[in-house]
Amino acid sequence: MKPWLSEQRGRQLEAFLGVWGIKTSEIETTSDIIVDAATLYGIECVGQSVDEMAAEIEALGRKERKARVEANIGLFTDRAEKKQTPQPVTREGLEKMFADSKPKLVSGASQDCIGELDIDPVSLLRKVISAVISHGQGHILYDFPEVLEFTKSRIPSRSELSGHTAVDERMFEAKAKWPNLIPGTEL
Repeated sequence: MKPWLSEQRGRQLEAFLGVWGIKTSEIETTSDIIVDAATLYGIECVGQSVDEMAAEIEALGRKERKARVEANIGLFTDRAEKKQTPQPVTREGLEKMFADSKPKLVSGASQDCIGELDIDPVSLLRKVISAVISHGQGHILYDFPEVLEFTKSRIPSRSELSGHTAVDERMFEAKAKWPNLIPGTEL
């Protein structure tokens, strides 16, 4: 059962999304439906309950609801298209993401946080890379030459590491599997 349906106006909030083609069957948590409704109707999401969000949307009136949805429905269309088509990580895609990277403040309510979260792709990628490395899983990054380039790093050749001890062989194994590796490259 959908958790928000236990609230008095749960069905009404679901209807406010469903009427515009948003698949509420794909929404898993109460906070997700609240955030989706806030996004669709352009309402600031600051910890409202299901009942409060439904009341805010209802108070907009039909004309205002329609105008707001027409302005924001593209966010859901883009999301649905991306969900259906797996997007490969490419150098061009990363470069575009970083070029378009701007701090974007969003409500922390969907993550049970007070205040706003700063969603900046470059900053987030750096945090993820740091977390991967600090948890002793840096070898995962060997599979991604784009990430290595972003961090101004690279996998050296064996000859460059001659005389060194404790060389992680996984980096050479990963590099050998790169689909765009220049033929004849020394590993």
